Amino acid sequence: MDAVSLVVSILALLGAGAGFAVQRRDRKIDRKDADEAARASAERANRAQQTADDAAEAANRPAAASESLAAATERMAKALEREARTAAREGPIPQAAWTLAHNQGDTYLLNNVGTAVAYDVHVDTGDMVVRVPSGTWPRAEMSPDDAMKVLAVRTMGTKDDTVTVTRASEPGGSERHTWTRPLPPKPRG
Repeated sequence: MDAVSLVVSILALLGAGAGFAVQRRDRKIDRKDADEAARASAERANRAQQTADDAAEAANRPAAASESLAAATERMAKALEREARTAAREGPIPQAAWTLAHNQGDTYLLNNVGTAVAYDVHVDTGDMVVRVPSGTWPRAEMSPDDAMKVLAVRTMGTKDDTVTVTRASEPGGSERHTWTRPLPPKPRG
């Protein structure tokens, strides 16, 4: 072998070795880049999951607050009804007192829980959809422990779900007494 062939062979071996080293380095860089890309992708997925969890939690907050407010309103209304019943039964002058309770489906029962007859009883249900059997309202009189069935439906357009009962203390009486209460929530489940 002459010197030129030897130099060419050595250069070829050195070139092959350098090519091998470069290829190996590129594989390490590619592997490192792939690992970094996988980590970055995992971090983005974690951030997206955290954002979704935060959004779900934020969406539940108003619903929970609304449920809490509805429950507090219901407790307050029941306490006021108890006080009115007690005052009507223990007071020196007989008087009508009312409760409104969920019955079934969209029906509610309005009860005269006082000690006096209520005359010319009218029920106003705000802007709720109401279906009442004919002859139910106005009611000429409601004796103590008498009940009237009211069918009322809250819709998406309902802004006022207040039930207002007006009555007279005597037949044909011009003096009207008013009782108001939000429509009670339906039981869950």
